[in-house]
Amino acid sequence: MLAHWLKPHEHPNKKRWSSHQLGNRILPFFPDMNEIPENAVTILGYNDKAADFVRKDIYEMGWSFGNLPIVDLGNLRKSEPSFAIQVLKELIDGRKVVILLGSDPDLAFYQYQAYGDKVKGVSASLIHDRPQFLLKPGKKQPLLLNRMLKPGEHHLFHLSLLANQRHHSDPAVLRHLIEEEHFELRGLGMVKEDTARMEPLMRDADMVNINLSALAAAYAPAAGRPGPNGLDGMEICQIVRYAGLSEKLSSLSVGDWAPSRDRQHITARMIAQILWYFLEAVSQRQGDYPVSMEGLIEFHVQHDHFNNQLVFWKSSRTGRWWLQVPVREEAGHERHRLVPCSYSDYEEACRNELPDRIMQAQFRFR
Repeated sequence: MLAHWLKPHEHPNKKRWSSHQLGNRILPFFPDMNEIPENAVTILGYNDKAADFVRKDIYEMGWSFGNLPIVDLGNLRKSEPSFAIQVLKELIDGRKVVILLGSDPDLAFYQYQAYGDKVKGVSASLIHDRPQFLLKPGKKQPLLLNRMLKPGEHHLFHLSLLANQRHHSDPAVLRHLIEEEHFELRGLGMVKEDTARMEPLMRDADMVNINLSALAAAYAPAAGRPGPNGLDGMEICQIVRYAGLSEKLSSLSVGDWAPSRDRQHITARMIAQILWYFLEAVSQRQGDYPVSMEGLIEFHVQHDHFNNQLVFWKSSRTGRWWLQVPVREEAGHERHRLVPCSYSDYEEACRNELPDRIMQAQFRFR
């Protein structure tokens, strides 16, 4: 079925690559390929030129992913949303991890639509320099979040927005997203101050989209809106590593850039490094929740703000923490009942304090 939608990448002769390089280990997709290996990570290009630019760099990188199967599906036959949504849907439904590459700024929406009705309530994490939302959209082309929240059609359960820059944002929009939608926003300053605190937010996501305008121009000069401020290369690689380690996450997209302006290939190399750290993290997944509850230790905390005790869970495998929240079964939110949190959230609750993440989680399920 996939072969009808794809244009396989012309995979170079493997003799060109050393045994330690990705180009020697990545599996090319052929139309007569019987099936994609179980638990594979798949790479898909939306725009030929953008995807192929990144391939040149990532194929030269070293292999550090154990036995993780990685399949390069090539590019879509047509750079059209309908093609992207259909292929992504088939891969996500088949429990594959998908990496979508392209220059298009709307990759996040195609990615989001691919989840459809099969996934009950999608949790998304957007690494963007500004919230793409209008309180009064009018007749203009609706922005990303307006489309994702369209009444009667959306299946967005939760959203976190990382690295937004306040000077690009309408304060009224930020208040609405936090107070009315109960989304989690972490501005650029907060992310840079303590990147490690972004781990629970990334662990909560089904899908992650990186808009390259969220990076400082020194690291992504060909981004759609290059600017002097933004995440640096180490920070974005650390964040995407947190995403890759999460058993819940099934897709990552990187977009909004112009290959024609990437004269020194800095942007393409940055994307390749982002993918490398993501792949390494996926290869190190350990079967934590939601794959299995095995190895989770239960902790109860009495808190003055709540009638019932707060229930925390800690993984004996990874040391990661979750907060258990009450969910309504009829809403189809059972898979969201454990909300990722940090050990510091647990410590604050023990001191009878109220961490923002716990408060937001409680509002989310009302």
